[in-house]
Amino acid sequence: AMAIPALGLSIYNAVSSGQPAGDEISNAVAELRSEVGSKHNLLLDSFESRVEQSLESIIERRRSEAAEAVQGRAPAAEPAANSSFLGGPTADPILSVNDDGQVVYGNPDADITVITFEDFRCTFCERYHPTMQEYVDQSGGNVNWIYKPYPVLGQASEQLALAGECVAELEGPEAFWSYSEQAYATKNWNTALRNTELNDPQAVVSCVQSGDAKHRVDASVSDGRQLNITGTPASVFRNNITEEGALIPGYLQLHQIDQVVQEVLND
Repeated sequence: AMAIPALGLSIYNAVSSGQPAGDEISNAVAELRSEVGSKHNLLLDSFESRVEQSLESIIERRRSEAAEAVQGRAPAAEPAANSSFLGGPTADPILSVNDDGQVVYGNPDADITVITFEDFRCTFCERYHPTMQEYVDQSGGNVNWIYKPYPVLGQASEQLALAGECVAELEGPEAFWSYSEQAYATKNWNTALRNTELNDPQAVVSCVQSGDAKHRVDASVSDGRQLNITGTPASVFRNNITEEGALIPGYLQLHQIDQVVQEVLND
């Protein structure tokens, strides 16, 4: 059928240009429909919808990756042998990072707190999030973790962050950590909420739509800017005994997290 190459070309052009091509694809499907007959209309309707959804997903992912290449943070470089991750004295702003009302993962009385600034649409953050969880789980109660939203990849990131703060405020820590997994998996706040077990889903949706928890996101962003954070993830490692700490940009592997924790603990 002559319509099939035309449809393939429409899909190729959309992916190559990074621009939606709904009309072009619809026209190609209409041409294909006329060739195969009306008995396949339902199948073609489903096919057209799936093609357009897939293209939108590909295009959005490419845009996110392009933005992240500019604003995101690559994995942290390994320090030289026998050297330290900590590059000198602690900057004063680290001590003023506000964690009042933030959700804490792990022992609230831990000696070390790791405060991570993340964006739910950031690829490195998505890898870092479960790594931090794993590290805290195996720390024996010596380390806890506070997530702070730092949406740098556009409006969709801001909505994901806002929904997360609504969940934290209205549903509590367990629901928030569950939502965070779904937010990274789906990159869509509405879908993430639907996939999270909530006591009052409508209240959370209303909170997002009204922006009631925006002050929480704004406070987190203000902290990040005070620390001159320009990309995500970024982590503040704080010794709760000495009240000193360090800011480390970028994704860290388990052994790197442990190295920073030990240095901050013994500093």
